[in-house]
Amino acid sequence: MDSNGVLVTHNRRRTLDRRSSRDENNAEDTQQREQQKRILLSFNGHTAELSQATNRIVAGRGISCDFVVKNKYTSRAHARFECRDGGLVIVDESANGTYITTDQGEEIHLKGNELNLSGSGLISLGTPVNRDDGEIIQFSCG
Repeated sequence: MDSNGVLVTHNRRRTLDRRSSRDENNAEDTQQREQQKRILLSFNGHTAELSQATNRIVAGRGISCDFVVKNKYTSRAHARFECRDGGLVIVDESANGTYITTDQGEEIHLKGNELNLSGSGLISLGTPVNRDDGEIIQFSCG
């Protein structure tokens, strides 16, 4: 009974039903968002998928990096790729910067900053993007 003396068993059951339905819908929405936002990084024939579980990849000249780039302009731990809120963020930690070319033709020189990436494109560590260079990282978000 509520404060007015009215039996509320029926209403509570409906509320609980709505809550469980809402939880199921939220779980489905989360699953769909994760499926829609695939973040892929490819380098030298290896492809890595970033997600909330595997949310970090380090690229650089150091042997402990996930992507080892053999270029004299590349720092030991040159750049970090992170999955944040389902999107791709690149963090440059290098001396020479990171060069990004998007599929829309935009060219970006990132140095000591971070950038949210979308769509797809190419990344070069330490030197401008040269499509014929074997040391190019490809990214795809979506």
